[in-house]
Amino acid sequence: MNNIILALGGILVALVLILAAQNIPVAGTAANDKGAIPSTSEEDCSFSYPPGMLINFLLNVRTEFDYDYKEFPEERRIEWVINGPEDAITALAEHIKQMKCIIESGGNPRAHDPLFVLEAAISRKYINTEIIRESPTTLRVIKTGDNDCAYEVIRLHARVVQGFIERGRAEVMRIHEVPQEVMDLCSPYLE
Repeated sequence: MNNIILALGGILVALVLILAAQNIPVAGTAANDKGAIPSTSEEDCSFSYPPGMLINFLLNVRTEFDYDYKEFPEERRIEWVINGPEDAITALAEHIKQMKCIIESGGNPRAHDPLFVLEAAISRKYINTEIIRESPTTLRVIKTGDNDCAYEVIRLHARVVQGFIERGRAEVMRIHEVPQEVMDLCSPYLE
């Protein structure tokens, strides 16, 4: 069964790369009517690789990452310090920037996943993400929420990212439901 899931995941990634290479919009990339991912500015949103290519690469090198994750509830902040090979850290930094840009531009990288839908809606206004390259092999990511809802969404997302690192494609294939208490907490902040 796992081999079938891995094969399907590989086929899906290949299809996304083929479509992206032909400038065909892919669901979840928030393409505009010209087939391009909208951006707040060309400088902010021009990237070397399509999102699917980076995700596939990161899944392939996930076991090479060593990370420290900390929560600071009183400040509504989480911090990741991730160490790994230089090429993997470069790809991870670009991936995080891509996702941030897509969300800030009105898109949703995983429009089929309830947690990521909520995160996209909340992130645009209430979550700040800092990406700090401390060295060629070390990346610090700091996410801060403006309210309790945003902080809970950050924490849920962090758990999913830990799942991506620990379980790889098996976690990618999962749909991440949002606990009702978080939905209740966030309802005042949703448009």
